[in-house]
Amino acid sequence: MSEIEEQQVEYSWDITYNVVMGETYATFMENQRQKKIVGNVGPSGVHYPPKPFCDISFEACKDWVELDGIATLLTYTVVHVPMPHLPPPPSITGIFKMGESVVNFVHHIGGIDTSDPAKVEDKIKIGMKFKPVWKEERKGHMFDIDYFEPAE
Repeated sequence: MSEIEEQQVEYSWDITYNVVMGETYATFMENQRQKKIVGNVGPSGVHYPPKPFCDISFEACKDWVELDGIATLLTYTVVHVPMPHLPPPPSITGIFKMGESVVNFVHHIGGIDTSDPAKVEDKIKIGMKFKPVWKEERKGHMFDIDYFEPAE
């Protein structure tokens, strides 16, 4: 059998698109711009980020609730390669649950020293509470929250 040469291919996939937000997402994003964490309520519980309808029953989520902004870390990863829309590596990306939400979300984690990636596990634990750090200039989207930092 002949030896196979290693080959490297560079590529990128950057797709720009526009989307109509609809009333639910427009309400959510306007509240984000004002530094308010809101969710909506459907048959299965509170949704953050809000959704127009429940994924389980497909019934509308109509009532709005303001949440305290404290999110629980469900899992995380330390990112060691440059990625679009992420801070320079090493950075931390987490999956969070906001309050009693039945929906999880992904966001950046800050406020934790990543200069020695081997020690990150000593500083961050599943189940930790995090709070949002807002950008000074907000435009009305999920990344008006710059990152989540430890709340404790």
